[in-house]
Amino acid sequence: MQVNSLFQTDKRDEALERLVIGISEAAKNCTTVIKKINSLCQKPKDYPNPSDLINEWAGHLFTNQFHDFIDEWISPSIISVENEEELANEFFCYLASLTPFFYENKSVISPDIVKPKKYKWTEDDYKQLKIKLLYNWFYYDWDNWDGETRLKNGYALELNSKKVTASIATSSKANSTLWNRQKKIDDIIYANNLRTVVTKTMPLYKHQYQADLFLKYTDDFIRKLPAAFKQFDDNFYEAGTYLHKYFRWTN
Repeated sequence: MQVNSLFQTDKRDEALERLVIGISEAAKNCTTVIKKINSLCQKPKDYPNPSDLINEWAGHLFTNQFHDFIDEWISPSIISVENEEELANEFFCYLASLTPFFYENKSVISPDIVKPKKYKWTEDDYKQLKIKLLYNWFYYDWDNWDGETRLKNGYALELNSKKVTASIATSSKANSTLWNRQKKIDDIIYANNLRTVVTKTMPLYKHQYQADLFLKYTDDFIRKLPAAFKQFDDNFYEAGTYLHKYFRWTN
């Protein structure tokens, strides 16, 4: 089967931007979910089906549609703004570290019924995705900052972007080996750092059972992230959507 370039040349940047926005918004939405879990575990009797809520949140991370009635701002114990920023950065790092499993050297079979063709993410396609991810998350407002703001934030941005780059490189190395793909995700990049940061941001609760619920529910949520990313990736290639204008098979 002949292998062709995946993207139409004049549509590639638009397609990559679509992915970058989805991943960045999902990282922010993950932080919102943690705040909602914080509220939930302080009044568990008000929410008898937490697993259903967690499943729904995970299913809508990339759509910005959180269908529930939990207000994350009115709990007695809230997560600080500083901790929210740290959470968002850590979730972004984790989601970025998933990208090699979905986009590095990935092959896609066109939905053509007659003589489907095989298309591929090129090395440059994936390189550009990584560049756009880092720029959008860390440096999008750089040109609008004055010298003092750049001096204040520049070093932290550099450290955080290097952390994300290293995380992606670790995943790329794992992805190039021959052993089970899901085991790679679970064992190599399963969110040890992310879980540590989530635990660190947990507020001081009045009761121990609230802390236990927070740790359980956040862990349940984190375990669903690879499946949520896969759903997002599957939707990217879904037949019959406006996204098809990006791909060579629509020529």
